[in-house]
Amino acid sequence: MKIAIFGGGFGLYGYLPAVVACGHRPVLPMRYREFLESRDDIRSFADQAEWVPDKDTLLRRCDGAVIAVPPAEQPHLTEECLAHDNIRYLFLEKPLAATPFLADALLDRLEGARRIFRIGYNFRYTRWGRGLLQNGRGVRSVDWHFRAHHYAQDIQTWKRKSAQGGGALRFYGIHLVALLAELGYDSVALSEICSTRSGEIETWRADIAGPALPMCRIVVACDAAEPVFTLCDGSGRTISLSDPYGETTIEPEADRRLSFLIDMLRDAVEDPTPFYAWYRKANKLWADLESEAIRA
Repeated sequence: MKIAIFGGGFGLYGYLPAVVACGHRPVLPMRYREFLESRDDIRSFADQAEWVPDKDTLLRRCDGAVIAVPPAEQPHLTEECLAHDNIRYLFLEKPLAATPFLADALLDRLEGARRIFRIGYNFRYTRWGRGLLQNGRGVRSVDWHFRAHHYAQDIQTWKRKSAQGGGALRFYGIHLVALLAELGYDSVALSEICSTRSGEIETWRADIAGPALPMCRIVVACDAAEPVFTLCDGSGRTISLSDPYGETTIEPEADRRLSFLIDMLRDAVEDPTPFYAWYRKANKLWADLESEAIRA
């Protein structure tokens, strides 16, 4: 299968190796080549890709597409993909759009187009995430503290801006929101956002409930001094890692999310069971968390 890749960042250093590992042929726009060949970690993939001069050629030649672009751009690019009947598989990044409302509209469009699609809610593929889904007892607490690259390096990027789909809730916390929705959590007891910079949300706290599940207390702080990821499940078992991917063992030069991207790609092709009801629940929980949010 030929898979187009849109996104010159994570699309290349994350999805490109995953597409190749799954035995698919990546198809890339020529404008990505210089950047790809400048990186030691992915330079070797240049000869494994099919290079095309423009977007129209790219879309006509492929069976699927990876869309790893900022959330504000994702709906429009998805529409362009859906205009081509040969694009049967779509792999989208989170958040699906900059706001829950826009994400819901995009879900409507994707379902109506009757394509197979997946969203990069990939905590479900971690060892601890699989454990939560298997035992079904829920989560008591999650504390996730880290300093995002853009804060550590003082980079101005959409990932900082809540209005563009960035920040502690929309860009980072959405991973946990999606996993909790899959576990059965569906109501908000508390949602609190904290910020010291205009238009940015550096910390998000929430209490989230679900039928026959323990109340889950979440703290996500993306400008914290010390990295920590601590989770207490419904059985009282605690795991402590430096970050959510701390259990991952891969080649040193590879992105640590690679194995989860491989799982998502394989899942869509080998077992194309629709996840759409779960995606709807995740989107509703996200919308409720936003509507209930208070500023600390």
